[in-house]
Amino acid sequence: MAKPKILRQLTVEEYTSPTPIVIDLDVTLKKAAELMEEQGLRHLPVVHAGKICGIVSERDVLRGMVREKNLDVKVGKIMTLSPYIVSCETPLEEVALQMSQNKIGSAIVTEGPNELSGIFTTTDALNALVEILRGEVE
Repeated sequence: MAKPKILRQLTVEEYTSPTPIVIDLDVTLKKAAELMEEQGLRHLPVVHAGKICGIVSERDVLRGMVREKNLDVKVGKIMTLSPYIVSCETPLEEVALQMSQNKIGSAIVTEGPNELSGIFTTTDALNALVEILRGEVE
């Protein structure tokens, strides 16, 4: 039987939702909203020319729809320009603390510069907490 990990050794990668769906910054609010609805997502990393350039949340899309009153506005206009980006090897504790302190709903997880690995959300953090509390962490 494997020895349990010391909680401080857990990395964000272990609880990251792998390979998220991404959108280009030229996608319309309407298309982003439809994609989120179809896929059951609340966050979409935004890429352009293969590079991460932002993130758009369900809240961003709703605010954009109200503010712009135009569903053809591009997500590039309403996205968060400086998303929280972490390495796969970043300690889970560090990521959860930053998200909590700064009221961040998700972190983009990378394996290298602009090499998207996944997305870590508050739901993923809660799943990690449940496993930890149940003693299921190995």
